[in-house]
Amino acid sequence: MKKLLVSTLPFALIAFCAIAQAQTNLSDTMFTGTLDSSVSMPDSSKDNYVGAYLAAVPKYQGSDHMKAELVLDAQQEWSNGVFLSVDSWKPYDTYQLGMHLSSVQNVDYGVMLGAGQNRAAFITDSQGNANKDWMPFIGGFFKYKLAEDIQLSSELLYTMGQFKGGAYADLNAIKSFSVADHQTLTLSVGTILGNRDFATSQFGISPQQSIDYGYPTYTPTAGVEDVHAGVNWHWNFNSAWSLNSSIYASHLTSNVSGTKQVQNENNGSLFVGLAYRF
Repeated sequence: MKKLLVSTLPFALIAFCAIAQAQTNLSDTMFTGTLDSSVSMPDSSKDNYVGAYLAAVPKYQGSDHMKAELVLDAQQEWSNGVFLSVDSWKPYDTYQLGMHLSSVQNVDYGVMLGAGQNRAAFITDSQGNANKDWMPFIGGFFKYKLAEDIQLSSELLYTMGQFKGGAYADLNAIKSFSVADHQTLTLSVGTILGNRDFATSQFGISPQQSIDYGYPTYTPTAGVEDVHAGVNWHWNFNSAWSLNSSIYASHLTSNVSGTKQVQNENNGSLFVGLAYRF
């Protein structure tokens, strides 16, 4: 799947949805209790939580330098399906405002919009790229639980503003295990597919950037941008407090890793912290 034309991206997503019918992301892995919160909620109910984590993460995807930081995970959700979430470690879709549209058990789909920073925003001038503005997006999600402990997922976002025309799909599969009373181990694997505009906005080096910073020009290829996997341990102390710890690894493919801004195709992250559900 070295070269995936822009026109095939929607069909790849549709094909995956037809098999998987799903949606999730790293925040679902870090806070597994939120996976079904939107299904069959009583009238006037809501699902609110906030988490704070100590994290060791790469300075940017493809960097060979790590950094330590405090990251936040927060969500408010209402019984009419509207939700608001903040995942401070996620570059592309940091802030989300969306709505669940499904009322079918084990199936969840909906729409969302929001904003996030592109990868280049985390690269300093001295490393070959000036900081970039936030990029707004609009998109949708679809998820399906194959069983009580298995979920497959897909998410498609279209970027706007200065990065208009970029589109990417995030596809994941999740398997959960009960390891002890109130403790769950969750494994996830997935991939990101991007069209050429999206890949260029994240990994490309334009002629002007080449002149400014001395790196050779680079145009990435549409298709599979990365493959990733995660392991999460979730421990519910009671109905409100829980402990989460996650290990997350990703590998950049040759479609995007040819730029001089990628020093390491393989990156890993570690998150440990507490979450409180209101």
